Amino acid sequence: MPPRPIADAAVLAERNKLRLICTDAQALAAGPVRTAIEASAHARTHPRIRTTRRVWVDLKKLAAGDFDD
Repeated sequence: MPPRPIADAAVLAERNKLRLICTDAQALAAGPVRTAIEASAHARTHPRIRTTRRVWVDLKKLAAGDFDD
């Protein structure tokens, strides 16, 4: 099921956040550009599963150049 379409103002705001180089008319026209902008907006507002974890840095290994572990 495709996500719900978002308002034109939200599409333009997301275009600015993504720093896309396209005109307002291109961003608002139905097509792949608007679809990509809407998908990005939905992904930005979707609650994310935490995929990062803390990495403890051993400063002595880092200073010694031991990057194998």
